[in-house]
Amino acid sequence: KTQRPLALLAGMRLNAELIAQSQQSVNPIKQRHLNLRAYKIALIENLAATRDHFESIDLSDNDIAKIPLLPPLPRLRSLLLCNNRISRIEEKAFDEVKGLVSLVLSNNKIESLFELGALRALPKLERLTVVDNPVVKTKYYRQYLIYTFPSLRIVDFTKVKEAERKEAATFFTSAAGAKVYTELQARPDVQVDEAMLAPPEHPTMQEQATSKTDEAHSASDQYRQLIARAKTLDEINKLEKAFSAGIPIEQLEAEFNKAAEEAEAKPEANGVKPATDAATGKAEEQKPAEATPAEGKPAEEKPAEQKPAEEKP
Repeated sequence: KTQRPLALLAGMRLNAELIAQSQQSVNPIKQRHLNLRAYKIALIENLAATRDHFESIDLSDNDIAKIPLLPPLPRLRSLLLCNNRISRIEEKAFDEVKGLVSLVLSNNKIESLFELGALRALPKLERLTVVDNPVVKTKYYRQYLIYTFPSLRIVDFTKVKEAERKEAATFFTSAAGAKVYTELQARPDVQVDEAMLAPPEHPTMQEQATSKTDEAHSASDQYRQLIARAKTLDEINKLEKAFSAGIPIEQLEAEFNKAAEEAEAKPEANGVKPATDAATGKAEEQKPAEATPAEGKPAEEKPAEQKPAEEKP
C-alpha cells in the first residue's frame, strides 16, 4: 500500500519528485499506468517529467480547477480527471496529446459546452465521460457531442448508436439546428461571429481514407530519404528499428540531423579546419616548411677562401 506523505494535508505540487515516488503499474488492458490520485494537486504541471513513459495517467480526486496546455505526450491514451474542481479547459489543452482515446471528466464543475471545444484536437477520442457536471443538463448536450466529435463511440458509459449520429447530423445541418449549434458552442456571455462557429463539415469515409493514405505515403517517402542519407549499416539499423517502433518521422529526422551535425563537428573539435583546394574542394597536402634564418640573428658569413701567398723572386 502506497504511503501518503504528511504534506498531503496542505496539498502537493506535481513535480518530477512526486511523479518518481507515485505508484506505477500495468493496468488490465496492458497499459503502463501512473497513479497520481488524491494528492490534493491544484495545478497540472511538469507532466513532461514522465518522459512520455505512460499510456494512462490518473489525476482523479485532486483539487484541479483548470486543464492547461499539456506537454507533448504522444504515447498517452487514457487520462482520468474525475472528482476535481475543473471548470475551465485551455483552448489548446490537448493539441500535443492527439493519441488520446479515453477522457474521464466526471464530477467536475464544467458548465458550458464551449469548454469542451478543445476536444476537437483529439481525432482518435472514442470514450468521453462528463457525467455529474452542470453541462449535462444543457439541451441537445448528447447530440452536440456526437455530432461535433464523430470519432466518439461511447459517451457517458452509453454506446453511440448509428441512428443517433444520423439524427444529430440531420438536426444540426438544418437552418434551425445550425442556429442552435452556434449558440451551444459560444463562449458564455460573449458575442461571437456565427460564421466562425458554423457546424463542422465532416469528411466522408472516402476522404478520410484518402487523407490517411496520403499521410502514410508522405511518411514512407521521408523514411526512404533518411535511409538514402545513412552512411553506415549501424545508422540504417537504428532507423529501421525506430520506424518499426512507431516513432514519428519528424522526430526521426530531427535526431538523424542532430547526429549528422555532431559527426561533422568532430574533425573540428580542436578548432582547426583542414585547408581545402578552392577548385577541387579536396584537402591540400601540407608541405614541410622551408628552413629560414632565425629571427633577430644575422645570417652567418662564410669565411673567405685564403689564397696562398705569392713568392717573391
